[in-house]
Amino acid sequence: MSASARDSHAAPTTVGTRLRDARLRALLSQDELAARIGVKSRATIARWESGSRSISTAMLVRVAEALGTAPSVLFGDTAPPALLVGLWVVLEQKTR
Repeated sequence: MSASARDSHAAPTTVGTRLRDARLRALLSQDELAARIGVKSRATIARWESGSRSISTAMLVRVAEALGTAPSVLFGDTAPPALLVGLWVVLEQKTR
């Protein structure tokens, strides 16, 4: 496999790119995500995704919940351990 082929399958390297990829997989626009997590505008989402503004851990957890993913995925763990996934499911069920 060539280096470029390997690189095309590599996990995104920044929180912003992982956030953008998760948002797109969830089929949400920046406006829709902003509304779900209670931020004023899509500009905030765009800044997080571009890396021009950092995102707090607490907000990243809210974003992950809105996107239906585990926070660890947005932090960079491409395959969260089964225990964490199970815990996430239990916590999500309790908050609904």
